[in-house]
Amino acid sequence: MRACAFSMSVLLLAPAGPEAAQSPGADAPAFERRGRDVEATFTAFADRLTRFQSRLRRALERHAPDLAPRLDARPPAPVASGYQSLPAIVPGRVEGLPARPQSVAYSWPRTQGIIDGEIVRLAAAEQALDALGATDEAAVRAACDRLVAEYDVLEHNRHIADEHVRHNWFWQREAAARPDHFSSQTALHDLVIERERLLALEADAARPADARSGARAQAETLRAEIQRAQPPPLLPAYVRILERADGHHVLHVPLYTDIGNRTFLDTVERAIEDTWRVATSGLHVSVDVEIRPVATDALYGRDAAPAPGAPIDVEAHVARFPGDGGVLTTGASRTLAIVGRYVALGPGELHGNALAHEFGHLLGFADRYFRGARDLGDAGFELFEIVPDPDDIMAAPGAGAVLPSHAEQLLAAARR
Repeated sequence: MRACAFSMSVLLLAPAGPEAAQSPGADAPAFERRGRDVEATFTAFADRLTRFQSRLRRALERHAPDLAPRLDARPPAPVASGYQSLPAIVPGRVEGLPARPQSVAYSWPRTQGIIDGEIVRLAAAEQALDALGATDEAAVRAACDRLVAEYDVLEHNRHIADEHVRHNWFWQREAAARPDHFSSQTALHDLVIERERLLALEADAARPADARSGARAQAETLRAEIQRAQPPPLLPAYVRILERADGHHVLHVPLYTDIGNRTFLDTVERAIEDTWRVATSGLHVSVDVEIRPVATDALYGRDAAPAPGAPIDVEAHVARFPGDGGVLTTGASRTLAIVGRYVALGPGELHGNALAHEFGHLLGFADRYFRGARDLGDAGFELFEIVPDPDDIMAAPGAGAVLPSHAEQLLAAARR
């Protein structure tokens, strides 16, 4: 059971995967053919931006050398990927996410539109750079300053476009492989949309009281239906719940890992234990993570072990670990988790709260957001996501919290 590979609200940078290696044949799925076209456009744009940066640096060294340090000495290297590639963990939550459920859609046409817009922006910057020599010294200095600022925007937006390409590749493929699952998720997505519409009607003071009351009753019915669709956690056998004399429950979770960076592991441990903690007047539950290091050579024995940076089959790799604990490993194109078994880290940046969300899958929780898909024919799929409860960490990886209901469900699962 695949648990999570992140919603668009917390997208991670990821390198080009095997999808970039070959051109699709005429009999390839529509999502793949369209994806190759979009990725080729993105690659051409990224190469053109790199050339622009080099030209801009030479112009700055000539006309405004004090501005040159604001550019990188060389174009930014792609984010390292493959085995033993570690994400940068950013403490805390993602800020600025919507407080109410909102549907977020993405597709190859939308991604193409993002890239096309940046190509237009880059062309304008190239024209401004070409015109530098036709102005006086003061104007050149001001133009250089604007060009540096514009490059910063272009580089930032290049990362966003890259994220969209990677995100699409992952979920387009999933939608094609699991149509029934995505159909059911689409239905749940639409229930949340309808619930929000009814809640808006209830809040409309201009409507008659009986109409508002009816909308509230219908919204409550949908709320209960959506809640029933969220399965309770399937607590793995390796999780032990210890009850102290003061009534404090501690969830002891052994976590095998082949990551040798102890500083990184300490950061992981803190992010998980600081987040998975509930303390109310009648409930005190926390998590104790026991890191169990396993050397790569021990995992592979006489078999050839993967080199750092090498692509790996994550499922086959995880199968080499002991089964009496969760697994934290690397080598995914983007961070993902399988309920009750493992978290595989991708490269890029990862908020601590999102990491704690992934750990929630090792406690047996499934994702509590809904991701649906609609077939767009030759354009692949339109995918859309909605978070029914933005306060729930398992629904909103970036900004949600561990709620008392999570702790109650875990304790109930232990008693079953």
